[in-house]
Amino acid sequence: MKKITIIVSSILLTFSLSTVQAQDENNPWQFSFGINAVDLDADTNTSFNEFFDVDENWNVSSGMSMFTLSKYLGDDLSLGLSGSVNSISKFADDYVFINDVTYFAGDLMLKYSLGEVLDMQKMEPFVGVGLGNTWMDSTSWMTTNASLGMNYWFSDVWGLTAQVDYKLNMSENGRGNTVMLDEGGTMRYSVGFSVKFGGTDTDGDGVYDKHDKCPEVPGLEEFNGCPDSDGDGIQDSEDTCPLLAGSLEYEGCPDSDGDGVSDNKDACPN
Repeated sequence: MKKITIIVSSILLTFSLSTVQAQDENNPWQFSFGINAVDLDADTNTSFNEFFDVDENWNVSSGMSMFTLSKYLGDDLSLGLSGSVNSISKFADDYVFINDVTYFAGDLMLKYSLGEVLDMQKMEPFVGVGLGNTWMDSTSWMTTNASLGMNYWFSDVWGLTAQVDYKLNMSENGRGNTVMLDEGGTMRYSVGFSVKFGGTDTDGDGVYDKHDKCPEVPGLEEFNGCPDSDGDGIQDSEDTCPLLAGSLEYEGCPDSDGDGVSDNKDACPN
């Protein structure tokens, strides 16, 4: 029950935090790891409240048991491959095994991020579709999957991810010898941490090289990564006096005596 409480609390935390950047071209790779819960008793006859009958239907994993690696493709789309393991003791239609049965699923998902569409920052909802294969006991079957989830980004690279997947059994007879293992559909709930990586920022100024006009010199985001050494609001490449704070009127140079002639052109600057 303690593990169930951790899952539920983590999911609630993710969806309650207010609206950092989603997985994008700057950090195209995302790796997620966490725990999962599997409900084998999910089909068209399942009532809405039964999906959340944790004690009756959820098989909760222990430790890190779900891993996903995805790559950003562009236009808010990413492609990911995931694997999850679990130990099943609660089966569909009240079937009972003497021992728990090991569950493993491998899935390929095409994900569409709604963060930009909904103009969100830290919170990134997403939907996904895909194909998968499930192995359990002495049998396996293919599934088609539909996913709904949320990323909450604490920083540019670290976040919390909650996801719900419906996995429809695609075996030829729909039931056959898998009836005791998968009645027709499986719900999988997961929560864990995500990290984005793959971006390069050579000068460490927070502007990725892909968008940095001065990739080897630390600069400011407002100047596309180029510096403003004297802090006068004029970037060095357009500043005639880059080491002396001045004004735009004098192309970045100062007029110390206020006579209307910039110091660099003033015979008597003081």
